[in-house]
Amino acid sequence: MATDFPLFPSLPPELRLHIWRLALTSSWSCTTRKCIRYQQDATIGAHPHNSISQSCTEARQALTQTLTKIDRLGWFNFPRHLLFLQRLGAGGLGRRCPVEARRALSRNVQHIVVNAHGKLQMYSILEYLHKASPKLKSVVVVGPWFLPEDTDVYDSVRDWIAPYEDWGEVFLDSPMEVYLDVLTNAIERGEGDGDCRLAHGLSVEQYKARLDKAVRRLPVPLPDGLRPIDNVYWRTRRMLDKVESILQKYSTPPRLYLQTAEQMRVSRKQTGKRPSKRKR
Repeated sequence: MATDFPLFPSLPPELRLHIWRLALTSSWSCTTRKCIRYQQDATIGAHPHNSISQSCTEARQALTQTLTKIDRLGWFNFPRHLLFLQRLGAGGLGRRCPVEARRALSRNVQHIVVNAHGKLQMYSILEYLHKASPKLKSVVVVGPWFLPEDTDVYDSVRDWIAPYEDWGEVFLDSPMEVYLDVLTNAIERGEGDGDCRLAHGLSVEQYKARLDKAVRRLPVPLPDGLRPIDNVYWRTRRMLDKVESILQKYSTPPRLYLQTAEQMRVSRKQTGKRPSKRKR
């Protein structure tokens, strides 16, 4: 700081401390938990405040006064921290992680990306968060959020196609592989009650309306041998209903964002990394 702004040391201490605090909290961080060996965990991802806090003693003082420390896991600026959660065991919030560290992380997290292996695991993670994470403000749920055509015309073939459900991981090694600007910008707009459009460029309400239109165009009665559950848009609407019903259990429900795994992997196309496959 002194190199770029020679007069910085001559500023009043209170003003310098305020500037350090702004620098420490201005950028988003993103991490996931990784078990490196039994009873030892680390957070993998981006911590922009780490390099700033190492500038000088004054910067370190600002860090300890501004951010939250979780033993064994490090310092967090939770209002601008995005935690990627793929499971509840090792590699997720981690049953191998010391209990107090796990509880402290769950208690303080405000923004989370749920990248589950499948529908049932997604429900389990959301139920866990309802019990363990009272400060949650934003939940990004990654899943196969299929987008139907915007039409009222029934298609006897296309309306019964069962596409592949992509529950894949959105990164290989670290959440830094994911292009986060679109996601964090949407979260910031959401906190300001702005228009938040993620999945397919639609808000959650617009997406629900599109699914409802697709379900309404199904004929009554259904063709022989077919049930509502055989329609992918009917199933997706029920899945979204379940997600929202869990989040509604909060006294102040967190804002919901929907993303597909493919949308989250935009940066992989730029870096040439190949997406991982789930073991089923």
